[in-house]
Amino acid sequence: MKRSGWKRTAAGWSGFVLLLAAALIPVATPGAEPDLRGELARRAAEKGLSQQQTQVMLQRADRIAAADLPLQPVIDRYLEGLARGVGVARIETALDQLEARLRESAQRVDQIFPRSGAGSERAMRLVLIDHCAYALAVGVPPQGIEQAMRLAADGRQGPGEGKAAVLAAGCLVAGGVESGTSVDLVRTAWTHGYRGTDLEQLGRDLGSLGRDGQGPPPEVLRRVRASICAGGDRQDLFRNLEAMRGNNPPGPGQHPPGMHPGGDPSEHRGPSGPPQDPGHMGSGGGHPRPHP
Repeated sequence: MKRSGWKRTAAGWSGFVLLLAAALIPVATPGAEPDLRGELARRAAEKGLSQQQTQVMLQRADRIAAADLPLQPVIDRYLEGLARGVGVARIETALDQLEARLRESAQRVDQIFPRSGAGSERAMRLVLIDHCAYALAVGVPPQGIEQAMRLAADGRQGPGEGKAAVLAAGCLVAGGVESGTSVDLVRTAWTHGYRGTDLEQLGRDLGSLGRDGQGPPPEVLRRVRASICAGGDRQDLFRNLEAMRGNNPPGPGQHPPGMHPGGDPSEHRGPSGPPQDPGHMGSGGGHPRPHP
């Protein structure tokens, strides 16, 4: 009797075994977000990873969730590496570095903003940790990140208000502005009323004017600072920066702060790069998921 209906290819069985193994690996805490976990397991199976390789990835995801760290950037980095065909060893090296930055960021965030346990504040804490890890990756020193967060803390504001200052400083440094100058400019803008999306846009727009690792010309920084201190119209300032960016498009191989410079997830761009829509997209940064 023909038994073709029971035949399976080796690849098919491999994928089935990986998915079954993923389902059997216990989730460390309810916060481990099994939907993200499941997506990672499915992508690993599609790419033909071994059961052991998949288990290492899932165990890291559970460890991150159990530590109350942002999980989305970790999953995104895994999916990005798998989609681009990067070797598993290189992906794991990048994730080791990312995990270390997330843990250091969480420690510093919790020192400045003691946890309240409130749901909304917990969500903002995760976003801020993600932003801090990005800032660390692009070269903002830990003390600079703390100074940016204290702008909000000293004004009796929470982590939700501190994230804009951290992201602005990170974008400036990523664009080639010296870290001390970046934090000082963020402090000046904060003192003169820049908050939230305005502060984030200031950092992104100025950072995007950098070329070849060099920040915007000193004259541009001087004029921006003068406009801020004089209480100049913010929309006029942003329009002027936009016009300057239009006259100075990125050269070959260049990219705005936080955008991926190549196909290797070990190349620094922060935990998942700065959010495309900061403050509204959650701790993962609002990046589009990679496609296989």
